[in-house]
Amino acid sequence: MRLDTGLRHELAEIARRDFSSVPPAEALRRLIREHQVNKIMTRYQQLQADPEEWARYRAEAELTDKAGGDGLPPGADEYPEYTQ
Repeated sequence: MRLDTGLRHELAEIARRDFSSVPPAEALRRLIREHQVNKIMTRYQQLQADPEEWARYRAEAELTDKAGGDGLPPGADEYPEYTQ
């Protein structure tokens, strides 16, 4: 990928200033991740704006949360050395 000089300098400055001087490639990875998280948060806001859709989402999330541990003992019981 080719970046013009100005954009490379801008990315290097962001890497230095906002991400504790990580390499520019890592700064770009973090910026992409931040963008993805922002898109997710925007979708949650859209869901919450529609009470019916939000209620359906919450009901489905509750079902999957409960199904995730079906029949398994609590981790704290199985591995008490990690809960102290």
